Amino acid sequence: ELLNINFHTAKIAIIGDFGTGLQDSFGLLKHAIIDKQADIILHLGDVYYAGTPDEYKRNIMEPLNMLRLEAASRFKKDVLFYSIPGNHDYYTWGLPFLSFVANVNEVK
Repeated sequence: ELLNINFHTAKIAIIGDFGTGLQDSFGLLKHAIIDKQADIILHLGDVYYAGTPDEYKRNIMEPLNMLRLEAASRFKKDVLFYSIPGNHDYYTWGLPFLSFVANVNEVK
């Protein structure tokens, strides 16, 4: 077990191209974390439009952290987030992506 996740019963949501900052992007993440109570999110890349540090913060970290807090409050659990880079993440040579994945699951 890792962070109280039982890997025999874990729910994993696999999503891609959702780092747009648009309402449907937030809705997809909320559906995975709150409605389906995913334990792990696997993001298949692409933070729009160029994978900048601000886009990671605004389009991924802020909604993710808000939904993680809600999941912790409602379900008494954390949600792990893993990502692989897409082509948009390389528009900035992948450096913001590397910083993001190094810190996304830090316990605060």
